[in-house]
Amino acid sequence: MAVPETSCRPRGQREELAARLAAFAVGCLGASSAAKAGAKLGLMGSATEEEFRHLLWHLEVLTRQRAAKLADVSVFGGGGGECAGGAPSGGATTGQRCSELFEAAVRDACGADVTDMFSQLPLDGHGRVDLLRVFGMTPTAASFASARGETAALASEGGDGTGLECVIADFVEQAGDLPRVPRPAFEAAQAQLLQEASEANWATDVSAVNALRAVAAHAKFDDDDDDDNAPLLPTAALIEGVARRCGSKRPALAKSALKALIELACASAAAVELGAAWVEAAPAALTACVAAARGTKLVARVAEEALIVVGRRAADSGGPAVAVRALATCIAAEAGAKVPLPAAVASGLRAVATLAPGLSEAAPADSASAAAEGTAVCRE
Repeated sequence: MAVPETSCRPRGQREELAARLAAFAVGCLGASSAAKAGAKLGLMGSATEEEFRHLLWHLEVLTRQRAAKLADVSVFGGGGGECAGGAPSGGATTGQRCSELFEAAVRDACGADVTDMFSQLPLDGHGRVDLLRVFGMTPTAASFASARGETAALASEGGDGTGLECVIADFVEQAGDLPRVPRPAFEAAQAQLLQEASEANWATDVSAVNALRAVAAHAKFDDDDDDDNAPLLPTAALIEGVARRCGSKRPALAKSALKALIELACASAAAVELGAAWVEAAPAALTACVAAARGTKLVARVAEEALIVVGRRAADSGGPAVAVRALATCIAAEAGAKVPLPAAVASGLRAVATLAPGLSEAAPADSASAAAEGTAVCRE
């Protein structure tokens, strides 16, 4: 049974505040409806208090970018519109927080302070802000079922035909908390991940990634009575398939895919036969991790951890020179982007720093070449 909302506002006032916030976002983004404003913000479901504050920061960044585009000026550079990393610089800011000017605008438009707004909006059964409700968006059948623990019921009704109806379609922090999945679901997950990624199929992709994580964590299927567990041995194509999901605009999918790369890299660390697979997949996996660092603050944290773990796994398989070269290429591409994100570049450089000591053990020619590429990207 759902937990009752604990907001200090009566239901009518919560709905009124939600309507005012949605209308404010519509005006800021120039959207034609609240649902379209929510789509521009990349909303996928409910949000914790930290995620809600990041959402407001993201709304301010998009608002400034739209205003700059309408005025035909740049928000980047020395004009003061945004500081390095995309954070608004009008008023006092700390990291990814709204400026004082934007907080005042929110307060005037909504009649509530940013610091108090979270508890005054409609909440879901888990005490999170129900953003889909706030913005009048309709959840997908998979996310609706997942939010209420009704995945099994969905499967009993025939599901969506993917074979993944029995797998959770939401982010789970620890893979060990995922239930074991049947062998057909794992096979369906592999088939799904080998396809090109599509935002329209994000919920199915989350289920596919979770099926992979569950098998890697439990080393057996839920219909397997054999006590002889064996680690999951992913192919390069499967690793690259997971990597393609890391840059999703849906935080649940991006975080799940990044976690899967971390867990697969750690679980297969002792599997010598996987060396070639990780060497082959390393460029795609590392590129995906750097790209994911452009996501929300919570996604970026997982992305940096993934960069380090995948980089080490590639170094263990093909040598530190291979890993450093792959990372240097990814960082150079991000630094050379039309609008580079300093935080993503910094995450990549920190990953290079963890691998640099190992270059002393590599062959002199490889070591010198990789060191030169690493040094060059640092200077850029």
